[in-house]
Amino acid sequence: VSRKLEIIRPDVRYERNIEAGYVDDVRQRRIVEIFTDLHRNIMLRYSSPSLLSRVKHGLGFNARDPIRGLYLWGGVGRGKTYLMDLFHKSLQPGISERLHFHHFMRRIHEELALLEGTVDPIEAVASRFARSAPIICFDEFFVSDIGDAMILG
Repeated sequence: VSRKLEIIRPDVRYERNIEAGYVDDVRQRRIVEIFTDLHRNIMLRYSSPSLLSRVKHGLGFNARDPIRGLYLWGGVGRGKTYLMDLFHKSLQPGISERLHFHHFMRRIHEELALLEGTVDPIEAVASRFARSAPIICFDEFFVSDIGDAMILG
């Protein structure tokens, strides 16, 4: 028995959580609105029925203006991870990956080591990530290493 995957927007997920007893927060609600707009833009770009279209886009073919992401900053316990997870779960599978930033950088360094001697190893690693999941949701984004900053730049 096959079931159709239901894509649920971040605002609808948030409302369902409120109905289930999650405490409503005005500041979080504003972020949910922004995530919902971002979700809409991403779904318009990536919800093509053709896997080939998505792969071509990930490789840079038919490139369009980039979709600007969202960076959340705030104190401990404000709901940043909750909101990011709400957004990540709202995207269709295969379109996004959720990672802690230090795990992401460890993967980058491992892949760069494997590509030693490649003309543009950073471009090659970026292409690999884009093919596997064009949207990356980072948790705990923190750059303290100058080498990491140069890779990201």
